Amino acid sequence: MAKDALQALQFSILTKFHDVDQYNTLARKINCLNDKLRTLYDHVDNINLINGGQAFINPTCFDLKFDFSQLERDPQIELLNQLPFIFHTMDTTVIRMQRDYLARMISMSKAPWLLANIVHCRTKEAYYHSPYVVQEIDGVKIAFIGIVSDIAKGPLTESEDDVREAIDSKYAIQKWVRFIHESEQVDYLVVIYPNQLFESDLTYLSEGVDLIIAHDEYFEERSISSSQILYKLPQDQELHHFKLKFKKHPTTYELLSIDVDHFNIEEG
Repeated sequence: MAKDALQALQFSILTKFHDVDQYNTLARKINCLNDKLRTLYDHVDNINLINGGQAFINPTCFDLKFDFSQLERDPQIELLNQLPFIFHTMDTTVIRMQRDYLARMISMSKAPWLLANIVHCRTKEAYYHSPYVVQEIDGVKIAFIGIVSDIAKGPLTESEDDVREAIDSKYAIQKWVRFIHESEQVDYLVVIYPNQLFESDLTYLSEGVDLIIAHDEYFEERSISSSQILYKLPQDQELHHFKLKFKKHPTTYELLSIDVDHFNIEEG
């Protein structure tokens, strides 16, 4: 490899498993996904898998837990932890699920949950884990921020003892982008937005965000500015594999290209 180029900065986003209606189907999907990831990456230790918002924690799969209520540990969470996630994000459907189950799921997960705009209603501090993670992938220091749509803005439930609150996503992004660049000195910054993204939502993209990845029924990739790219994931596919190619300069990395492949896991 040439000294001035960096190949194969890779990460994969799992959006959801389609057609999962029972525990055995879910377990089979997990095995198929692990097999698929091993074909995408040269080395198993280098797999960077992201839960893009629902993964298999969607309303259909959520109901599966009731069939296994007699078990001490939830089978969905056990399966979740068998996948090489580097972090999880959450969409508005999941964030409004049964709060006790959600708290247990998050506390038992091996990987952190990134919810930059979900805060404690009194302290205004991040409620779940860290709002961001930093990974060094093939020499590039890359930061990921997870955000919940402003659809969820305000208290998440009507319960008086629920101290969670969704704050303005634009404010949260601006706050954490500044903090990350000042304290982490990252080369590239990605925002994961696990809901449909509308034109009006683009206003929260502040200087310092390089790539935003959102869900959308209308597939689209386009530049927002000379250095910012919006990538919308098609909803009819389950796994999305990103390859970013950079050119290395003395103190920075220049993005040359982004290639993305989409898969339904059992179809290859």
